[in-house]
Amino acid sequence: LKRKRGGLIDSEFIVQALQLTSPTGVFRSNTRDAIVALHSAGQLSPADAAALREAWTLYTRLTQILRLSIDGDQGPENAPRGLQQTLLNATAMPDLARADSLLDETALQIAKIFHRVIGVPA
Repeated sequence: LKRKRGGLIDSEFIVQALQLTSPTGVFRSNTRDAIVALHSAGQLSPADAAALREAWTLYTRLTQILRLSIDGDQGPENAPRGLQQTLLNATAMPDLARADSLLDETALQIAKIFHRVIGVPA
């Protein structure tokens, strides 16, 4: 989630880079607040702001659950059923395959924004 192309680090990098280069002086310490401010300042399109906000929310929600629940590199497919259900609830998906698809689609969308905004592939 964090280091994956189009993952959490890429999402936060986009927001931080836009804040640093924004002629309107948009600076927020919270990524979600920064996305809203950048959109309000015209630095992010409505579609990009929505995609970044949704991705950041999804990634941080899952990261917190995994950080508290899984030791090491254990994947969710090997997690206890209760933890799997918690992850599914966090993604609003009915099964792990669809949750994985959601994460892949989200990462692809963020990678495209990264390429468009930053100018180099994520």
